[in-house]
Amino acid sequence: MLFSIFLSLVALADSPIIKCTSDFSVMNNDKGKLDVVVELYQSGSSLRAVINNMEINKNVKIYDYNVTRKLDLNDPQLNMGEASLAHIITLKNDIEGKDAVKVSFDVNLAKSVKVYDLEGNLMTSPMGGTVLVEAYDVNNKLLGRIFRAIFANGCD
Repeated sequence: MLFSIFLSLVALADSPIIKCTSDFSVMNNDKGKLDVVVELYQSGSSLRAVINNMEINKNVKIYDYNVTRKLDLNDPQLNMGEASLAHIITLKNDIEGKDAVKVSFDVNLAKSVKVYDLEGNLMTSPMGGTVLVEAYDVNNKLLGRIFRAIFANGCD
């Protein structure tokens, strides 16, 4: 009995607190489906990021942003959260990206975002780093997630 309880606790400790899959097939040069699986694990007071079963950061930083501006990627005043949402809108409006970008929520409804800096280079990367973005509505209800690296897509 004690052994089965121990095994259950071990399994819980290894369960991700966030897990989502993003379709990056467009980056695979027509060689078939390419899923990116993003997992975040709680490790004490730290978050650990795992992408496609490879640990990439043991100390994920989280940044909270309000969405207060029109989501236009050309606006230099956008905060990092707004820029992540604007990036998705720009990709969705692009002729080539239109069918590739799949987001399960209306990005324009986002009033706040939580940005998980998965690699630890959000503030130093000219491309904005590799991040998982959670978008929240006016009632602070989770709308959905976006995974962004070189490309960006919904993460369900």
